[in-house]
Amino acid sequence: MKAKTAGQIRLNAAVTALVACIAVILLNGCGNGNPRVNILLVVVDTLRADHLGCYGYDRDTSPNIDRLAEKSVQFTRYYSVVPTTLASFASLLTSLHPKDHGAFRNGYAPDDSLPVLGNVFRRAGYDTAAFVSSYCLSKTFGMDRGFDHFDEEFTSSTMLRDNKLVRSAWSVTRSFSEWVNRRQKNKPFFVMLHYFDPHWPYDPPLETMKLFGAREQPGNPETPDFPIAQKNLAASGGLPGSFEKNLHNLYCAEIRYVDQQFGKVIELINDSGLSDDTVVVFTSDHGETFWEHDDHFNHGRFVYDTTIRLPLLISFPSGQIAAPRRCDGLFCNIDLGPTLLDIAEIEAPSGFQGQSFAELLLGSPKAAPTDNPLFSEATQPIAAERGAARPNLLKAKCVRRGPWKFISFPGSKGRKELYNMEDDPLETENLIDRPETADIALKLEAILEQWATSYKIDVRRANSADDDSIDKLNELGY
Repeated sequence: MKAKTAGQIRLNAAVTALVACIAVILLNGCGNGNPRVNILLVVVDTLRADHLGCYGYDRDTSPNIDRLAEKSVQFTRYYSVVPTTLASFASLLTSLHPKDHGAFRNGYAPDDSLPVLGNVFRRAGYDTAAFVSSYCLSKTFGMDRGFDHFDEEFTSSTMLRDNKLVRSAWSVTRSFSEWVNRRQKNKPFFVMLHYFDPHWPYDPPLETMKLFGAREQPGNPETPDFPIAQKNLAASGGLPGSFEKNLHNLYCAEIRYVDQQFGKVIELINDSGLSDDTVVVFTSDHGETFWEHDDHFNHGRFVYDTTIRLPLLISFPSGQIAAPRRCDGLFCNIDLGPTLLDIAEIEAPSGFQGQSFAELLLGSPKAAPTDNPLFSEATQPIAAERGAARPNLLKAKCVRRGPWKFISFPGSKGRKELYNMEDDPLETENLIDRPETADIALKLEAILEQWATSYKIDVRRANSADDDSIDKLNELGY
């Protein structure tokens, strides 16, 4: 064998160094940010943005969440593309609308050929874990895709004693704490925590009930409270009585309980030495209507802001961004996945439809708030699916652009509504018949129609639930 020349030795050394450099880049990402940052995504079920102190609520529901807001980028116009749990989570994880991922409502899994957020993080070297607290997010419906560890240890019943379909917030926090202590310390993580508690049926601890003057609802625990409230509000024209107000107090108590558990999560992150490497993202999947609109104590039938406007707080490790600040850009939950990947400097799949707003988070002067149209569609009533080209086509839907929101109700004799959300955030004054807004309504209606009738036909009825799963979802009120 011939001896290597000095030039060959230098060349081999350079190649070795280059290979090592490429390996580091592939493992760690590249750029000026912190590519090895952890992502902790906390999603609270049925949480309205306007019921948190940091969003202006005057009841003390959220002291720990509010403290996070003090060092976060807080989004004021962030929306869900659908007001139902499974469909909303599927949209977050696939960066697609229900019409394109197939999980158009609870009980229908998204198309399993689609890329999902967890898998993208996992392939980039991340340890991925999810902790869910409701059967509607079970692996039965494909929600475990992309997660190395998927925790769905449901411990509590709902209306029927032996029907364990949910678990309380402390159980989620405990499971996450155990995972943190045994996780692979040499890998960054992407974790999703799901807290179900503000969703009916309400069962907050006594200590938080007392904070809001709430009392346990009388009667048979197997008798749902919501139908009673819905009947009362229908008879009163939407004016709540003591029964309905107490249900709302219980809802506030549930938020405060989740807030306590969220505080424990932040404490765990700090005590584990993870705070300098972890981006904390706090949001919701959808809201709830109480007595503001006709869809009393429900989510799914309409697309008013009571059910689709979400909180979104993104807190970076100290010194990473110029926080705190408020962002008034118009975004939705299909945008969050690409944004989180951008933060971690991971390329999003080409099939993701959402638009990253990471540059806006990082304070880039080029990243002005977007004004693209945002779309949401209802998932109820189920009867509207009969004869429809796709299941949600004949249900309520809306488009939001700038200050304007246009709503179409195809199943209600062509009912239409138009609101100026800057002047009328509670959506009380329908401007659809005003001559001065006629052109605006027509343009938005055309945009909405084009969007609604463009979809992937091959996933419109993908992976439907079996009879046992449907029975369990019924017990959860779906």
